[in-house]
Amino acid sequence: MNKTISEKHTTRLAITASGILACLSTTAGASVIFTENFNSITSGPLTLTQLSTGLDFDANLGVTGWTAAGGNALHMIDLDAGVGTNYAAQIFGGINGSLAPNTLTLNAAFAGNASGTTYQVDFVADATVGAGNGAASLASDGITIEILRDSDDSLLASYSNTAEHGAFVTSTDGSSTQVLESDSFTYVGDGSGNVYIRLSSVRENQTSFGGVIDDLSVTAIPEPSSTGCLVLADSL
Repeated sequence: MNKTISEKHTTRLAITASGILACLSTTAGASVIFTENFNSITSGPLTLTQLSTGLDFDANLGVTGWTAAGGNALHMIDLDAGVGTNYAAQIFGGINGSLAPNTLTLNAAFAGNASGTTYQVDFVADATVGAGNGAASLASDGITIEILRDSDDSLLASYSNTAEHGAFVTSTDGSSTQVLESDSFTYVGDGSGNVYIRLSSVRENQTSFGGVIDDLSVTAIPEPSSTGCLVLADSL
């Protein structure tokens, strides 16, 4: 049966919509291959108070599955204001040169390096402060996230969030807030084996925090299928 122009137009719209859905469905298979919420601290409780916010805070702590190196490298805050269930990691810059670089390194590598596969690293982060104003993050501070090859510790990818945050603004009336904002970056695997993550402060040898980070994850993003995105309207 011959179709009218209107019927053909309607049919093509329907096929186009189904083609878009088919294309989207090919990217829906993205899989999270690594997550870290920094809640599993190896010591505590937090006994100090973060300046200006009133959040629980402490220094020289550890997180299960990670190794902190340097001087006062890892501090923690409780984002749940005393509940003690939502910790975030603060990376300190260092003191007097001899204590830097300060790093927090993942102990166990994971399979996040298939050749040609795109991986997305998501996290929340921002400038931060400790118990004293002298350690407040400056606009030039930030956290560097490195993806390292487990085979030889060489660098596969690196990202800094300095551009995404300014200095931490402290207040004398306690009205400041510690708000972490979403950020992400991508890298492409080269098939050279498993990888691990290292966190550090952008500015070494500084008596200020690079920043605070939480909810870190790595997701493998599949390539869209070209056949799923084709719309075969000519056959109508």
